[in-house]
Amino acid sequence: MVRKVRDKLGLTQGELGSLLGVHWVTVSRWESGKMEPRAGCLRELARIYLAEAFRWARELPQGERSPVPAPVQHALAYDLPEVWPAVQRYVTESLRAGYYVCLITSSDDAGEALLKRWKLPPELLSREGFKILCTREVFFRDGHYDLSQMNYLGRKLEEELIPQGWGRIRLLDDISGLLSHGVSWEELVALEYNADSIFQYSGVADCLSIYPYPVRLDHPGQVCILCRHPQLLGPGGTVANAFYDDELLCWAKNQLKWRGEECR
Repeated sequence: MVRKVRDKLGLTQGELGSLLGVHWVTVSRWESGKMEPRAGCLRELARIYLAEAFRWARELPQGERSPVPAPVQHALAYDLPEVWPAVQRYVTESLRAGYYVCLITSSDDAGEALLKRWKLPPELLSREGFKILCTREVFFRDGHYDLSQMNYLGRKLEEELIPQGWGRIRLLDDISGLLSHGVSWEELVALEYNADSIFQYSGVADCLSIYPYPVRLDHPGQVCILCRHPQLLGPGGTVANAFYDDELLCWAKNQLKWRGEECR
């Protein structure tokens, strides 16, 4: 596992040894199975790996901007100022490409205030093909959070829109609305597992989940959220998530035990 982490981070044995405060020969012995790492070294290695994963997610390669309406299925965007322009392009280019775009947000947000937050033009409110849905409508049934409600509403949207000529639906889900309604990180992880299974194979709908970027990892669910999205939206456009379904993220998460441990 040490070798896998080192290879994923692109470090030499000497570089990893310097980060962990041990000689490169010690790292070599770990990797060959001649010596077991101390628990403290494993926890530090876990912190380093998680820090790199979230650093990468924040500093996505700029590269050439690719058109957002290319197949997305299930993507993650962090609510960061440098990503806001990409969210704007995501909306405008999706509309231009013929998608019906639904923005899911807290019911506390008025339409114009919401568009101002994402720096979207106010004329979107009257544009055919754009709709704002409130969090409670999409995720709550009889006042209680219910994951099946999202599945029901998705099928209902398809049944309504496809006969009207809308062959593709794109959802933008502002997760801050769910957090403000008391939904736990465990429930959010379950939501993203469900969304991953639905949108990976849907020929009609796809989804962009917008999460707050963690200043510190207060809950292991934040690691799972990064792990569950095949694609990320960054300043340069959509990119494949280098940490999607990554066994090393699970290993690192479990090493920290989450007893007051931090990853900055």
